[in-house]
Amino acid sequence: MPLDTDRLILEPLEIAHAKKLYAGLSDATLYKFSPNDPLSLDDLTERYQRILHSPRNNNIELWRNWAVRLQDGDSEYIGMIETSIFPNDYAYVA
Repeated sequence: MPLDTDRLILEPLEIAHAKKLYAGLSDATLYKFSPNDPLSLDDLTERYQRILHSPRNNNIELWRNWAVRLQDGDSEYIGMIETSIFPNDYAYVA
C-alpha cells in the first residue's frame, strides 16, 4: 500500500523498481562520499531480489523499503528509503 504526501508517493519496494530507479541511482555524483560505486541494472535487480526475499519480519528487526516518486504529472522516481526498525523503539533510516 503506497504512502502519499502532498509532493511524494512512497511505494513498497518491488523488483520492478530496479529498472525505474536505475537512471537516478547510477549517477556517480551520488557516491562521492560513499565507498560504493553505482550498481549495474542486473546488480541492482539482484539486490532488490535479496532485500525482498530476506526475512523482513523477525524478533530482531523489521525491514521496510520504499521507492519514492513525485506526485506531479510526470510521477518521476527520485530515490528510495530503506528502514530497519528494532523492538526497542529505534530505527535506522537511509
